[in-house]
Amino acid sequence: MAHVAGMTGAVYARKFYTKAATISFADTNPDTILDSAAGFSGAEAGDYVTVSGAAQAGNNDTFLIGTALPATLTLDAGETLTAEAAGATVTVSQALPYEQLLGFNGIDLNLEAVELETTDFTDVGASTPGRHYIAGLTSFNATCTHWWASTDLLGSWTGAKKYVAFFVKYNSAPATTTCYYYHGYVITTGLDTSAPVDTVVAQPLTLQGTGTITSATATTAWPT
Repeated sequence: MAHVAGMTGAVYARKFYTKAATISFADTNPDTILDSAAGFSGAEAGDYVTVSGAAQAGNNDTFLIGTALPATLTLDAGETLTAEAAGATVTVSQALPYEQLLGFNGIDLNLEAVELETTDFTDVGASTPGRHYIAGLTSFNATCTHWWASTDLLGSWTGAKKYVAFFVKYNSAPATTTCYYYHGYVITTGLDTSAPVDTVVAQPLTLQGTGTITSATATTAWPT
């Protein structure tokens, strides 16, 4: 990854994601995306949804949601779908950059790898002896500092699994300025509220990564 300047980071969380063969598309003006398994929980009006895996190529795109229910996403009147029955394994998720978590003023993201020693007697008896290692499992964790805000719902995150994007360089127009970020699943292991007498209330958020974390860049405009 190229060098990036500081003071441009941000924390974003994905509000909804589903991958299933129960998703269909209706050309009903306004058009709708339906899931008989009701996998759209968390989606809201005004969100952008990205679809992939649909059998009809025109349904694999990013669309603006007009109204949202767990089983039905009714798109904005200007959006167009092609009728398609359920059957294909379709992925429906909130479009990047997801939902910004307001109030964060610091991200400490730690990427770690375990080394496994493979030294044996052959190595010890070699002309240039030395210890030998192979790469083991990787892990990551993060601490995010932010000011408490009454509209934040982070209390419900404790112990919950969320999908998060850590932007180390964010820009509202990535088509002209490249954005750099890491993304992956996390479990919230700590939400500590501190209320000193002489400053604002703070809530450091401790996140344990689960699975892998991926580095990525964004060079195309966010949906608007």
